[in-house]
Amino acid sequence: MGNKQEAPRNVDITERWLEGYQLAPDVPRMKLWDERLRGFGVIIGQTRRSFVVRAYVKGKRVRRLVTLGHWAPSKLRAADLGLRDRTMTVAQARSAAIKELGAMHGGEDPAPAPESVPAGPTFGDALALYIDRLRRKGGRPRSISSIESEAKRHLGDWTTRRLADISRTDCRTLHERLTDTSARSRSHGRTSRPGARRSTSSPPCGATTSSWCSSPACAAWTQQPSAGSTSTSRRARCAGRTPKAERTARSRSRCRARASRSSSSASGRTAMTTGGRSRPTR
Repeated sequence: MGNKQEAPRNVDITERWLEGYQLAPDVPRMKLWDERLRGFGVIIGQTRRSFVVRAYVKGKRVRRLVTLGHWAPSKLRAADLGLRDRTMTVAQARSAAIKELGAMHGGEDPAPAPESVPAGPTFGDALALYIDRLRRKGGRPRSISSIESEAKRHLGDWTTRRLADISRTDCRTLHERLTDTSARSRSHGRTSRPGARRSTSSPPCGATTSSWCSSPACAAWTQQPSAGSTSTSRRARCAGRTPKAERTARSRSRCRARASRSSSSASGRTAMTTGGRSRPTR
């Protein structure tokens, strides 16, 4: 057969037809289908001819194109045993096409399954690795124990989460929640002892410590022990305190007196050294 630049799309694929068909030089390749077996075809290129099958997979809206093998003339196959193992005849290709088409019509997808993404380490795995590294480097046991307790307290829900699933938004949300909790704790006196009573810094009437009220409520308030003390009442503690300005003035007076005494002592030592007489200055 001559050049078949406009060959029909469906042909009877046989050994004789493949041996006689030649592709036009300006045509890179051509795909032709068998008129007897639907879905079986051959792709003819400038240097190679390959058998293929094409069909829809049952239950999926996808069409697969599968290469069965390559063809070689019978004379070359007979002369080269290695070529015989690497190629196939039309009869072998047709038999393989029937089997492959039957599998796709039965719902088997010939496309390779996507590679499963490894699960990756979890936050608990990373935390255990970090703590183990701290121990090997000689970290302080108290610091390691603090890290473990804080992680268990605040990050217990993250132990089984994969690191790849933890986003920046999750970290920001957790940080804001912990910051808000800490701020509320400070504003409430930062006391966590069961049954502990928060102390107030001013009497119920709002008066300052320098002008006490004589109401029963304020009287009871002044008799309460102050924080860290079980015996001294607020009134007694404040009544015995010297104002800050007066304390500063007293401190300065003591410093001047100390400096004066030091100067007098130095003058006395100088007089004893010179025999009580001052030497004339030349």
